[in-house]
Amino acid sequence: MGKSVPDHDVHEMEWDEGTIRRFWDFAGARESWQEDYFSHQVGAGIVAVLKALTPLSGRVLDYGCGPGYLAERLLAMGVACEGADLSEATVMVANQRLAADSLWRGARVIDAAFPNERESLLDLVVCVETVEHLLRHELAPTIQRFHRMLKPGKGRLFITTPHAEDLAHAQVFCPECGNVFHRYQHISRFTKESLAELLEAQGFSTLACEATDFSRFQEPFMLGPLDWSPRFLLKSLLRVGATMGDLLHVPRRPTGGLAFARKVGSGPHLFWLGQKS
Repeated sequence: MGKSVPDHDVHEMEWDEGTIRRFWDFAGARESWQEDYFSHQVGAGIVAVLKALTPLSGRVLDYGCGPGYLAERLLAMGVACEGADLSEATVMVANQRLAADSLWRGARVIDAAFPNERESLLDLVVCVETVEHLLRHELAPTIQRFHRMLKPGKGRLFITTPHAEDLAHAQVFCPECGNVFHRYQHISRFTKESLAELLEAQGFSTLACEATDFSRFQEPFMLGPLDWSPRFLLKSLLRVGATMGDLLHVPRRPTGGLAFARKVGSGPHLFWLGQKS
């Protein structure tokens, strides 16, 4: 029998920059964890949402890039991009995976000097499933960092995060040391209102903020050979009608068309798009 942990030793994990780096150094190099990365699971859906909302051109940064799964999707679409992550081990993995692509501009480790050479140079910063991992006192400075990096007047920021997550639901317990912590190192939870409030307080204007299920945007548009169910047929006809409506709508909606709006619905994740004021 192993030793038991006394009740008084059970305590909430106190994350700091060092423990967060170690967590993601481990995760990025752990082969069995790769499918748990959100951008690995629904990267195609995230890029489809992003493409519907804003032009994918100019200098694009994937902030919190992890092993590069989202960047890989962007590169496949012909979008030149660069990456940044807190974890040095993860940055190495991303650069090794994507080095052969001529559009890859490389990933680097986020540190205090990181934004200086990129101030007012970027057209788009993409920050997927990252803000919930940040220490609470780092949230506002990180958004300010994005603001400095983006071009004045037209630089855009795209963020995704879990929607009103019940953080306690995903907690795990270490019987060795008594630590209780979120299994994916989440620290903060966000609603549509709190996410928009955080970003607008740092000088961004909100263009879109919605809850959705990104897997909807990974569905094939055309009918599959084996799927002729009434539900799928109806959904496809509604989508075709919305697409036709988009073609007849001039000018195009600034935050996605009718077909896009029909697919958004509600869901477990938020996306926010804003512009530097």
